[in-house]
Amino acid sequence: RRELKQCRYDMIHYAGHGMYERLSPEKSALVFWEKEYWSGKVMRMPVFELNTLLAGSNTRFVYLSCCLAAATGDEEALLADDFLGIADGLIRAKIPAVLGFRWPVSDVQAKEMALAFYRSLAEQGHVDTALLHARRELAAKNRDDITWLSPILIMQG
Repeated sequence: RRELKQCRYDMIHYAGHGMYERLSPEKSALVFWEKEYWSGKVMRMPVFELNTLLAGSNTRFVYLSCCLAAATGDEEALLADDFLGIADGLIRAKIPAVLGFRWPVSDVQAKEMALAFYRSLAEQGHVDTALLHARRELAAKNRDDITWLSPILIMQG
């Protein structure tokens, strides 16, 4: 909360858990540990609070990655790791570009996608082109792993 309040960052990369409330998307939340080093209680940051913290900030882009391994998580846990409600809240906070995943992907593949994306972004500077290049790179390595299909980019003017 302290970091996000009047955020001065141009980009935010969140690699963690998200909880999506299908019946009440406004209750969707990011999940954080209360204390450093994965200790204390698990705390929720509802999308309305995230929206309030980032409204009027300098943030131009948010990347919602994941840390829940699809290969080891059960179906119920995988459904909870959904960023659609969070992305909606960020768009309402007038963040120009939000990148997330349509469905859960493995930790390893999420990291590979992020690395490919940021390499391309650093080389040519456009979020949409960076995502296209990252998709191509991952698909060329293993077309059977659908991580390359999962990212969704939302941009607004």
